Amino acid sequence: MPKTLIFSIAVNGYNLQYSANLKSIVQYADRLNFSRVIVTRPHFTALGIEVAWLKLSLILAALRAGYDWVIFVDADAAIATEAPNILECIDTRKAFFAAHGYSARINSGVMVFKRCTDSIQLLETILRHRNMSLPAQDDVGWGENGHVIHFSRQFPLLEILDQRWNNNSDPELRDYIRHYSAGPMRRHFKVSWPARLAYILCHYGLAAYTRLNHFICPASASLSPQLATLTASTLHRYPLFQTP
Repeated sequence: MPKTLIFSIAVNGYNLQYSANLKSIVQYADRLNFSRVIVTRPHFTALGIEVAWLKLSLILAALRAGYDWVIFVDADAAIATEAPNILECIDTRKAFFAAHGYSARINSGVMVFKRCTDSIQLLETILRHRNMSLPAQDDVGWGENGHVIHFSRQFPLLEILDQRWNNNSDPELRDYIRHYSAGPMRRHFKVSWPARLAYILCHYGLAAYTRLNHFICPASASLSPQLATLTASTLHRYPLFQTP
């Protein structure tokens, strides 16, 4: 049986707002006997929305550690109870799997990687060029998604997933993973007022923390050292990433 890890990242208050989604990821993993990790610490990181880069560092670490398959699902995405095993719905001769979002470009909110030299090199390339400016056709304004779009354009082992595996545009679709990312699906996400209030308080708390951190230590505003430190601390807190 292939060694498979599925994980999500829910820091900076995301664990409060998207607790039901995270539960669906855990249930999916347990039903299919996948290893799973929900990253909820540190509770705050000065990276803010750029914490999205952490997913690539952790995927790379897990592949290097020996997982045959690594699946990432954003915290704002919910997996349906009837969703099949995604590994039985793809061409396993490929190495990187992602669906198009509402922008008709790859959306990195749901990604699957097979362990092989090509997939590891793709991730290494993206991370190595994380500070590179992107052409307008690939740029999304923040995070790692634009770099994933850019560097996977010529990747021969890419398979575009059926929209049902990352639906962030069609509320009528009978999907497997419903992604409430910024865009058409966000207004369809329902959350309790206490959870919403807690998330808002975390949001403003994070903004204050980030400004204070940058004032005290301006060098910390740089993405690369922060990402390296956060990756190391996350791997220490969640050893399952390195123990298939």
